[in-house]
Amino acid sequence: MHILPVALLALLTSSNPQQPSAPQTPSPSAPAAQAAQTPPPSVTCASKVGERTQCAADTSKGVVLARSYSTAACLLGKTWGYDDRGVWVSDGCVADFLVAGTAAPETTKKEPRYIPNGGFLIVEEDLGEVYVRLFSYARYLNQLGLDETYTDAFGNVHTVQRRQDAQLQKFFLPFSGWFLTPKFRYYLYVWSANTSQGDPAQVVGGGNISYVFNKYATFGGGITSLPSVR
Repeated sequence: MHILPVALLALLTSSNPQQPSAPQTPSPSAPAAQAAQTPPPSVTCASKVGERTQCAADTSKGVVLARSYSTAACLLGKTWGYDDRGVWVSDGCVADFLVAGTAAPETTKKEPRYIPNGGFLIVEEDLGEVYVRLFSYARYLNQLGLDETYTDAFGNVHTVQRRQDAQLQKFFLPFSGWFLTPKFRYYLYVWSANTSQGDPAQVVGGGNISYVFNKYATFGGGITSLPSVR
């Protein structure tokens, strides 16, 4: 007696055309999903010691160093960089670069920036680069413990001007980089010491230039570091 109404109710419920169906989430299209999973394009650029190599690439969206293969260090602004034409490497840097990442805007690529072990890169052009650093230190001078007067060899008594102040003792301002080609390098500096004030050479300028033929031979001239320790 109760089977027929239950079966009829089930039939009416399943065949009702106005019964709302659960909304379905549209699946992403195949091209969009493939684009989301595709890694950004990369370019491999290699250079030899003392040489610079330019690799064509689309750098409109920036460049990121992905992996380095060389024993030489790949330092941004020193041994690798990029411009409108592509990615460049120098001095033995070999690496893979992602050319679809994010980077600084074009207007800030040429701005001065600090490069570890190199200094502040203030000029970065196709024909050369200029790095600048500054080394200096001060000293504290206390002469309050001296006698107020002294007597010279003629018996005259003089007053001693005792001092207590801080002085800029020395400064060392080097400029380094390359010109025309990364093989042609220079190192120039200005140096002075407070103890040489009044001497003809109280401010000294010097330096050296060199040309790197390969990793075994470099020809140069000027004032360089000593070939041993002092």
